[in-house]
Amino acid sequence: MRVNSRNAVVHLGHSNGTVTMWTPNVKEPVVKMFAHAGHVTGIAIQGNHMVTSGADGAWKVWDLRTYECLHGYRCFGHVASDIDISMNGLVGIGYGSHLEIWKGVLGSGDKPKKPYLTEEYPGRSVSGVRFRPYEDVCGIGTSNGFGNILVPGAGYANFDSFEANPFENKKQRREKEVRSLIEKLQPDTIMLDPNKIGNVDKVVVAKYQEDVRKEKAAEEEAEKKKLKKKMRGKNKAGSRALRKKKREGKDQRGKTKERIAGEAEEGDSDDDDDEEDGADGNEADSDEEGGEDAAKRRAAGAALGRFFGKRRRKT
Repeated sequence: MRVNSRNAVVHLGHSNGTVTMWTPNVKEPVVKMFAHAGHVTGIAIQGNHMVTSGADGAWKVWDLRTYECLHGYRCFGHVASDIDISMNGLVGIGYGSHLEIWKGVLGSGDKPKKPYLTEEYPGRSVSGVRFRPYEDVCGIGTSNGFGNILVPGAGYANFDSFEANPFENKKQRREKEVRSLIEKLQPDTIMLDPNKIGNVDKVVVAKYQEDVRKEKAAEEEAEKKKLKKKMRGKNKAGSRALRKKKREGKDQRGKTKERIAGEAEEGDSDDDDDEEDGADGNEADSDEEGGEDAAKRRAAGAALGRFFGKRRRKT
């Protein structure tokens, strides 16, 4: 198990030859890749590159951006027991009683043909290899003890003392621990590509813009349907006044028809009254003045009927 110092993703090597990558916010491995035909014996990570060794006697350099194998090498006689990468990209491999330091294997350039530096430990087997940070020193653990060698160009001399100070004292170390706890990032920020933090996801933006476009098109279509249902151009002030005049004229014509019908009914009733008066001639001859008064009343009622028309009770 090794941790990538660049993005804090944990890399695990399994007995079936696979390497899985884990983040705190996901229950399943975010990446699962087949690396070797046998079980994985060593893993080393630096930035975007990973070096693995397996029981099949091979060790490989992987690009973590494309998950492709850049270079492949073989260990003869023994299986690689441990791998480590220096701060400047030198790869140290221990297998059997041999220690090899390779230079220029990280990257897609020309494949190196031979190691940069070799060291032998006769009668002993190399079990561990680690480079010392900021210094050109490599520590080797063997079956008979511990040793170290100088590896020119392994250390990184231009360091940032605010980020990591190899010459810090006790007080500075305490302050660094407190600062690291205060500035601790949330687990959600641990991801395969930390450069995505603070950037815009183009896929999500494109989907959002497509949804907005569809909603706008739907609203425009609904607005068009509403306009079709309305009487466009018929709800103006002039059109409303014209319709009002037409309604008033229609009402006036109806009143006129009702008045004419009322006059016709009154004329019929007057004829009936004349017939009754002719039948009762004795009374008319006896009281001529009363007949003249009745005729005047009938004439006045007919005139009022023409003026007001026939009144009907509203329901």
